[in-house]
Amino acid sequence: VLEEKFKTAKVGDLVSLVDCDSEMPRDTHKGWWCHTQVLSHAEAAGDARITLVATTRKLIDRCAIAAAHGCVISADGGHKFCLMGWPMTIIGVNNRAGNFGVVALCLSSSSGTEHVTHMIQGFKAAVVRHHPDFKGFEFSMSDSEDCYRSGLSETFGSEPLQCWFHTKQACKKYIEAHCIGAKQERLEMWNTISHDMDVIHNSTKQADWEQRVKAMMLKWRSAKIDEKTLWHNKKGDAYNFVDYFEAQHVTQRPEWWVRRHDDNQVAITTNNGAESCVKQTRNDGGNVVGAVGPVLKFMLLQVENESSACWEASALREPTRAQWHKADAFQRLIGTSKVQSVPKMGGGHWYVTSARATGDDIASRPPVTVRAAKAAAKVMDCLAGGDPITVEQLKVFDETRVFTQSWCSCLAFAPTGFCHHRLGAMMRAGCELDTPELGVTLEQGTECYVVEEAKNAKGSLRSRIVCYTANGSP
Repeated sequence: VLEEKFKTAKVGDLVSLVDCDSEMPRDTHKGWWCHTQVLSHAEAAGDARITLVATTRKLIDRCAIAAAHGCVISADGGHKFCLMGWPMTIIGVNNRAGNFGVVALCLSSSSGTEHVTHMIQGFKAAVVRHHPDFKGFEFSMSDSEDCYRSGLSETFGSEPLQCWFHTKQACKKYIEAHCIGAKQERLEMWNTISHDMDVIHNSTKQADWEQRVKAMMLKWRSAKIDEKTLWHNKKGDAYNFVDYFEAQHVTQRPEWWVRRHDDNQVAITTNNGAESCVKQTRNDGGNVVGAVGPVLKFMLLQVENESSACWEASALREPTRAQWHKADAFQRLIGTSKVQSVPKMGGGHWYVTSARATGDDIASRPPVTVRAAKAAAKVMDCLAGGDPITVEQLKVFDETRVFTQSWCSCLAFAPTGFCHHRLGAMMRAGCELDTPELGVTLEQGTECYVVEEAKNAKGSLRSRIVCYTANGSP
């Protein structure tokens, strides 16, 4: 009988199959259908509408805990699961360490925005039933597909984040498809645009981002990139990369620049966690396209497996030991001619240093003149205030690095929120209190990093320790 139901195409039998697992089991790791809607052709006034959401009580708890810890809700889907061509959607959460955890697997008979939104709302209703205080998420992450972007944002009241990887990938494909010239010319054009997008990406606030975008688009038009990527469709309508970038990535999908949770953590910038999970789920299913029945059985087993996986909502992205060693070497340069300190508009200081001459030696960098440091600090003050900026002024980031204890202009900072410039500034602030007479009491659980070890004349081992507490203080 079970085998027959697995092969059936009748809506009534599908309802019977789903009803078997529609009640929440006592076992918190047991898979069940937290939301189902199976409408026949007559009931749906058109094509039959199927909506199924599989989860476990453990995964519902994971979702609620993740929201309380400021994690990011995310979703992505794939079509190569079911013979009916129905897309399978994976909903999950990203913690601040960038780790992705599944909270639900969904199957729907279409990928329409209204349908997918209804499906995600069904999952949220299940979370609210068990966690009445659940409100939603501050941020949601997806690629450009409107069904996931709108579905997550409307359901959880979240601010959408656009995947940085997919934004760059889309721009690269546009250049490769429409740039006039040889392969080498297309590559050179993309390298230039990619670098400019990196500069835009590492903005400090909305006003800063807007000024960088305006400057770069003016640069692209001056370099005639719009003419070099000009093409026409069958109707004769003209298109080019600069207009495409403005419409798609400035007006419609502008949320790909770095967003901040607080002074010490950056919001996740990529949806690759959900996308990779779709691929891994397909591998777990044997990379075969199955009938509806086996797919439903697989979904329940899959959420049970995910329910047993280790995932911590409170995990933070921590600097590596190598980064701490680099930061320790770099902080010794602060106060010398290689790292200048310039007063910041509104209080505080900008630190300005030059780019490294070699990749390995942290100290191998030319001195920074006071004039160059003030010019770099002036650019940052203009950007922070949302004042107009020119491409020539933005070139300051090619030769210098401007940083504080919470932000840095270098490209290494954007993906993780850490670089040796920022960490060096944090350590320097801590070193000002570093005296032999100072007694420090550490609470249990404080993360400690050994940055230097040496033996004195008596053979006693002395270690220099940096403590990085939960609020980001060294």
